[in-house]
Amino acid sequence: MSISQEEAQKLEQDFYRRCGEILRIALQLEDTLEFFIMQYFIRPQGPRSFFFNDEVLARLNFSFKVELFNKICKELEIEKEKVKMINKNINNVKEMRNAVAHYAALINTWDEGFLIHMKRTKRTMFKENMKKITDELVKETENKKSIASQIIIGEIYRRLNEIESKVEKRQRPVV
Repeated sequence: MSISQEEAQKLEQDFYRRCGEILRIALQLEDTLEFFIMQYFIRPQGPRSFFFNDEVLARLNFSFKVELFNKICKELEIEKEKVKMINKNINNVKEMRNAVAHYAALINTWDEGFLIHMKRTKRTMFKENMKKITDELVKETENKKSIASQIIIGEIYRRLNEIESKVEKRQRPVV
């Protein structure tokens, strides 16, 4: 079965659009981690925090930011189950980001019609080593990013604020 050049171009455009969406999703999650880490070390937000973000955080790789986030969560005594859920979602987004950034792309007819898949190596042609980059996969990746971001910003960031408020109250002079 063959497809026209126009159909092949449409498949290719859809593929690159989906890959771009997954990269955008991963960058948004990384931004959330950077914001949280920056707020942990430098508050209130100001020129020093932006300097810290640009000159320190931006130079760290994603894995190290996740590792640092986990250490901060431990320091803040965040529930282990929450941290585990965040990490599960972060790892899924990271896996998809790595797939679109590093796997080789190809078109095949093994499933329903023509689909573009990602595969780990050029030598491995087994179906189980491939990932379909579909609109549904993009939505799932967006959802996992949203879950992780909501917990980080909604709950863990609130915990950071609570701790800081307690510290400020203890440091106020008695009049």
